[in-house]
Amino acid sequence: MVFVASIAPTLAHFVSPVALALQAQGWEAIAVASGAGSLRGFDRAYDLPPFRRKGLWAHLVAFRALRQVLLREAPDVVHLHTPSAVALGRLAAASAGVPSISVVHGTLLEPRSRRSALFVLAEAPFAWISSRTVVVNRDDARFYRRICRRGSVQQAPAGGAGVAVLAAGASAPSSPNALYLGRMAVDKNLDFLVEAWKEARQRIPNLTLRFVGGSLEGDPAWTPPDLDGIEHEGWSDPSIEIDRARVLVVASRREGFSLVVAEAICAGIPVVAVENRGTREIARQVQSGLTVVPFDTARFADALVEAEHCHKRHPRPDLLARWGTEATVTFHLGVIIDCLERRVAGERRPADRTRAS
Repeated sequence: MVFVASIAPTLAHFVSPVALALQAQGWEAIAVASGAGSLRGFDRAYDLPPFRRKGLWAHLVAFRALRQVLLREAPDVVHLHTPSAVALGRLAAASAGVPSISVVHGTLLEPRSRRSALFVLAEAPFAWISSRTVVVNRDDARFYRRICRRGSVQQAPAGGAGVAVLAAGASAPSSPNALYLGRMAVDKNLDFLVEAWKEARQRIPNLTLRFVGGSLEGDPAWTPPDLDGIEHEGWSDPSIEIDRARVLVVASRREGFSLVVAEAICAGIPVVAVENRGTREIARQVQSGLTVVPFDTARFADALVEAEHCHKRHPRPDLLARWGTEATVTFHLGVIIDCLERRVAGERRPADRTRAS
């Protein structure tokens, strides 16, 4: 098995549990991404030249490097993650005669714009190439079922490899606070959060806003303003941070399935989020704990104030059976094994092979 992503952190956080489960069944797991040489938990790793959010030439160079890896390793299937790597990986796998599974953690279909139109134009002619396409919300499922082979699109129970850890569930902090946890990037609309927090603070003067996270390779980085009441911390343990919060806030307009939202709900922390495909998907599955609002600072501020005033925790450990790592990894294994069985029908099973890859 070859796992491909644009950058190594995607494989480390979203893919490694799936790789470990496959290794336990006798398969080799090979990582391919920019910066993959530092990864642990894979049998081998190959670095790709950086191409995330870079121009056409960088993508062509990465395509050639990826194709060479696939020709060298001759894997049974290629597992693709992140938009750029999915686009390159489909073509590289097809040119090397290897089936691919495209895992779509999120799309550029919303908000509607020139960028979303270009995304449709890029995906429509090529999405069918993958033997399987995995999505994480039903809106994306509808889109891909229109352009992919019949029966080849499936929806995972959660994003990434599922919710891995449930926060401790201690009593809520006494002082009002809101937490943002994730990438510190412009496309996460963090200026929007600051403006909504300012409006909410007119009604809750001691409300603090805590940003936890950092930027990744290729991100247009965002720096929090130096204002009283705003805190900033680098990457930290998400469960600890969620456990210390009274409200989790999310403003991204493009999410496939937000794991931080899912974990906060499991831990009983109220969430206020801008509407997107991912938050709509989670809202369909829960009746409380998540308030989804339009991209409007006044509406967001109102929801934040209400969530802060009603901050009692209602943990939902039962949701781990649906969104947890075990359920999500089991789903991905089923998709992979089905794809492999079709490819190696009539051949020896992995346990009988001298080398499985």
